[in-house]
Amino acid sequence: MNTSDRFGATSKDALLSDTANIAQFSGNQATYANSWMVSPGYYHVEASLPDMKVKIMKTTPSGIEEVVDDNSIADILPVYYNLQGIRVLHPERGIFIEVRGTKVRKVTIGSR
Repeated sequence: MNTSDRFGATSKDALLSDTANIAQFSGNQATYANSWMVSPGYYHVEASLPDMKVKIMKTTPSGIEEVVDDNSIADILPVYYNLQGIRVLHPERGIFIEVRGTKVRKVTIGSR
């Protein structure tokens, strides 16, 4: 094996539903390494080069727990910063930068 070797399916567009063999492509063949075909979805993929096997397991996506609608931005508690960029826990009087989710605006608090 060298740095220009590629690995792929043993035949062109081979269907991969569980476990399959891996083929090694060297030299000029490396440009034409074969791909597997899988049904749409999310998968956990494990490849073992010593065994020359690839295994896929269907899974559910993780990472995005919640999507916040910009229309509900008023429900998000604001975070305030002074004009020097220092966070202010309890702004009383002056000009501040208010951050609510992805919305940022300049506000005046406590002026008459």
